Amino acid sequence: MKLTNKKYFLSFIEEFWPKQIVAHLGRVEVYDETSKTPYAQEEIRFVFENSEDYYKIREEWDFKNVNEEELSKLKRILEEYIKKAKIKKRS
Repeated sequence: MKLTNKKYFLSFIEEFWPKQIVAHLGRVEVYDETSKTPYAQEEIRFVFENSEDYYKIREEWDFKNVNEEELSKLKRILEEYIKKAKIKKRS
C-alpha cells in the first residue's frame, strides 16, 4: 500500500442499544481533510469489554488528526479488541 500525505480527523462515537451488553460498542468516524462533505468518509467499528482499555484508547485517539500510517495502526488495534471480545448481556 502506497501512503500519501493525506490527513484524517477521528471521532469516537459510543452507541447504546436496548438490553445493552456489558461492553463499550460504537464506531470511529473518519473524516478526510480534503472532503467537500460534512460526513464521515469511513466508519471503523469497535468493541471493548474492559472500560480501562476503552478510555485509554479513546483518550489517545479521539479528536486527533492522523496520517494514513496512524489510521492503519488504529484499525489494527481496534480489530484486535473485536477479536478478543466475548460479549455478555446485562443481567
